[in-house]
This record gives sequence, structure tokens and C-alpha cells, in this order.
Amino acid sequence: MENFKIDIFQRENNGLQFPEFNRVEKKNCTLFKLKFYKKLGLDMDVHDSLKILKLIREKSKLLPNVNAESNDFSFKFLINKLQFSTPEFINVNWNRFEDIDEFKLEDFSNNLKYIWYAGPDDIEIFPNDVSWIISIDATGSIYTIN
Repeated sequence: MENFKIDIFQRENNGLQFPEFNRVEKKNCTLFKLKFYKKLGLDMDVHDSLKILKLIREKSKLLPNVNAESNDFSFKFLINKLQFSTPEFINVNWNRFEDIDEFKLEDFSNNLKYIWYAGPDDIEIFPNDVSWIISIDATGSIYTIN
């Protein structure tokens, strides 16, 4: 999570504290990569984060008529509608599974407009068990794997 996003949140919310989140330790980022290898059917000897991202996109389904930039978009509503598990915490991959943050699902959903930005951000969101993956690309298009 980039600091400028936190600064914008606090400026636009009269100094309100940005919701708590945790940076996932590098060793746990590696464990998530291994879970993704297994979910995507990759050889565990392949240690290519770009290959994971490419396979996620290839195996994902685009959700038509759903866009994260829409004023009425709700991440929590989306996962409920898709009948995905609703964990207390979710993870956000920012960069090749080397930069992952953990948020409370409720905080992420309520503050998505401060966390994800159209244009620069392509993110993958997933629970700890990687039972589902939701990708939001730079245009706000949403892709899913379960």
C-alpha cells in the first residue's frame, strides 16, 4: 500500500485514521506463491511470478457489466453474490506476489476507492486459503477464479 493513498484518505476524511492493514512478510508471500502454483496447476519448480499472473488472467472469467469504478460497486456485495467464502481478512497482491497487504474484508470493501486506483493499479484479491481470486485491472474490469 502506497503512502500517498493513506495521505489522500486522511486529507479527504478530516484526519481520520486509515484502516489498519498489515504488510505480509516475504516468507508468507512465498507461501502464497506456492498455493497459487497448486491452484493453477503449475509445476512447483517454476518460480516465475509473471507466469502466475498470466495464468490467473487466462483462467479467469471476466464479469460482464461489473466495474470497480462504478459508484454503486461493493466488493463485499460482489463476493456474496458470487457465493465466495467471506473471510474476515483478505490479501491484496500489488506486485508479482512480492508485495502483499492484508486487510479486514470490511475495511477493504468500504475503502476500495482509496486502496485501488484506476490507471496504475492491477491487483489480485484472495483469502488466505486462495479458494478464490478476484482481479481488478487498471480499467476497473473484474475477473474471477474459484
